[in-house]
Amino acid sequence: MPHQVGSFLLGKHFTSQPDRMPRLRVDSAQTGFFEGREFRSYYEFSIAAGATARLKYTANTEFILFNQTLTVDAGGIRFTAVAAATEATAFSSALPIIGKNRMLERLQPYYNAANTIHSGGTYSGGTVVEVVRVVASQSTAQESTVGGLIADERGLPEGVYFLNLENISNGTATGVYSLFWEERV
Repeated sequence: MPHQVGSFLLGKHFTSQPDRMPRLRVDSAQTGFFEGREFRSYYEFSIAAGATARLKYTANTEFILFNQTLTVDAGGIRFTAVAAATEATAFSSALPIIGKNRMLERLQPYYNAANTIHSGGTYSGGTVVEVVRVVASQSTAQESTVGGLIADERGLPEGVYFLNLENISNGTATGVYSLFWEERV
């Protein structure tokens, strides 16, 4: 017969027996994952020398940004995130928004992403809130893919964020920018 501690029964709710410092068993992953509120997206780029690709992340809900990755195969990229800017021309090309948990057993009704990401426009003003630089080897014989990972989670408010991928090399820069976040409800 299982032992009882408070209103919990020992066994499946605890990690060990009462004399061995039992701890409450919890999911090792995020609740947002199981509820289908975690999403990811990516932008594969090929940017000419001296050019900049711009993305617009529209947060219609508060969110936790868990991870951003910038991988560069050739050239060099200076990534900046800008807050409090004004859109000048429309960002009309939607990037894919992919649920991190697409299992059918997730909470129903299924949660639909509230935040969006678009490319193709321009903006003015704003405050740079993040800078990352990634440069791939320029030697043909030693060419390799390099990456930069920004993996400190941060809670961010609703709003519009502009993300810039500026080519800082003499040739075409290629690679992938990706991110994942949890939407708070």
